[in-house]
Amino acid sequence: MLRKEIKKGMEKFNIELSKPNKQVYNHVLEKTKSRERSLIPANRYNNLYNINKYEHTNLRHIMNLKFLKHIPDIDKASEVIKKHIDNKNLIYQVIDYDVDGITSGAVGFLIFKKIFKYKRYKVIVNNRSWKNGVNETIINDILEKHKKQPIGLVITSDHGSSDGDRLQRLKDAGIDVIVTDHHLPSESNSPLNIVDAFVNHKRIDSLFTNDITGTAVLYFTYLYYALKQLNIEKDKLDMFYDLLPYIGLTTISDSVDMGDWVNRKFVKFTLNVINSNRKLSPFWEVVKDRVFGTWFIDQEFISFNLVAKLNSPGRIANPELSFKLMIADTLQKADYMLTEVEKINDERKQIQNDAIKNLDIELTNTDLTVAYKKDISGIQGILASKLLYKNQSTIAFCFTDEHEGTISGSARSINKDVSLIELLNKLKNKDYILRYGGHAMACGVELKKDSVEDFYNDINNLLKEKTINSTHYIIDDIIDNEKQLYKTFMSNVNELPYGQNYSQPLYISKFKVINKKIIEKNGNTFLIGTIKLVTNNGLSKSNFKIFHTAETRKEKERLLRLTDEEVLIVYNIGLNKYRENKINITAEKIFYL
Repeated sequence: MLRKEIKKGMEKFNIELSKPNKQVYNHVLEKTKSRERSLIPANRYNNLYNINKYEHTNLRHIMNLKFLKHIPDIDKASEVIKKHIDNKNLIYQVIDYDVDGITSGAVGFLIFKKIFKYKRYKVIVNNRSWKNGVNETIINDILEKHKKQPIGLVITSDHGSSDGDRLQRLKDAGIDVIVTDHHLPSESNSPLNIVDAFVNHKRIDSLFTNDITGTAVLYFTYLYYALKQLNIEKDKLDMFYDLLPYIGLTTISDSVDMGDWVNRKFVKFTLNVINSNRKLSPFWEVVKDRVFGTWFIDQEFISFNLVAKLNSPGRIANPELSFKLMIADTLQKADYMLTEVEKINDERKQIQNDAIKNLDIELTNTDLTVAYKKDISGIQGILASKLLYKNQSTIAFCFTDEHEGTISGSARSINKDVSLIELLNKLKNKDYILRYGGHAMACGVELKKDSVEDFYNDINNLLKEKTINSTHYIIDDIIDNEKQLYKTFMSNVNELPYGQNYSQPLYISKFKVINKKIIEKNGNTFLIGTIKLVTNNGLSKSNFKIFHTAETRKEKERLLRLTDEEVLIVYNIGLNKYRENKINITAEKIFYL
């Protein structure tokens, strides 16, 4: 009876029950004997490829020449690296200022210092004020250094795929160049046929099908060199394994394909290692020490806590601070630098909260928001994410002044059917677009000043050509009894990690509100309360904590009127680590009956 009532509510509120792939469902059910667990992969995969790969491979199958050789130019890069190490030449790695870039720098530095025992290796950290990519400031700095002390090789990581013209200047000066990156190569300014090796699995000629981060590309490049050229011994190969948590960190931070079996291996290994008693680097030890009120570090902590902190120096201060934190060789150094990073993160939060309340330009509709705010360089991406929820758009761009006559912006999307980079490709011939790059769901773009309205209109016209899905929910299962809810919770834990293309499961149930507390902070309205599950036999014995963020003014007003009533809730299940490790219901949407 209750299930029929819930289904009737689903029809009324445009909520769809996912249709699991039968082959995947039966395969997982045979192994796990759990209906709840089988539904999760069956609702996300159309075939058994990633499941079989994940089940029948281990890290040794990834960390070998047979697997790595499919990455374009990785063998060529190995030969170039060998030449310069053999000749004891000075090598520079040029890194980006976000978490993926900073981590790639730390990984490169630690590999050369601790595994290769090579001292003539230095890292240049890009600064946001110099512009994105391998920019003119970096190129000029390298060329000045080259005059004073000859540089043999420059290696880029997490950028370079759109910087062919500038990298040509290094080649003209007699410097060898290897680009390692994971961004889509530029159609007009690719480094292909300019640099000595262009290691990027997103090249059109790539046979490597896995979606990995910039740090992973650099890591694999150096691992390939070690395996092929050094006949590496087991103890040094173990040191490569010790660096895998850094790869897992960027796999979470960069929102790459979490349905990909390789990325799932990385993140699973990372979470297991950093929550074990194994001795870790000073960086990871001080991070663990900061986790108050809980006994483990999970994917959510890394994504919303650690990554936000590590990104903050690159947004509003000096990104070298996060880099030095990650390569710190003592606990004292790491602890001091993490404290400094946390101070900068607090400052960043205040700046963004002030900015979103006082935007200079805000053009918005149900599909798109384009905003501009003066003097907010470094936090455009965060503000774009905030604008998605503030205005309930599917795509948001946020711009600020960058250099004289130009504005730079970041974009975020929650619609996987619309690629941001494809939208920008269609506008590349517009005279107001100067540069752009990034991914389907997040990208950066630089425009001529005073072109915000033109840009908004052009993007909006492109979106009208596409079908933008209306806001509705596709759920994994209907939960109508307490035992099922607990079994579903355990299945959610066992199927970690979640992310792009392997989303956290959504469920629907009928709950009764027992008590509530409404909190308003920084323009957001939050519901924190206690609820009971409605079952065919009445209310559940257990109480559950609920957390919900109101996304519209109308929803906020309804929350304020919420009483001890029964409601339908679309939600995901987590562990409330800060309240005695009890089950937490995070509501995506509350539907009032």
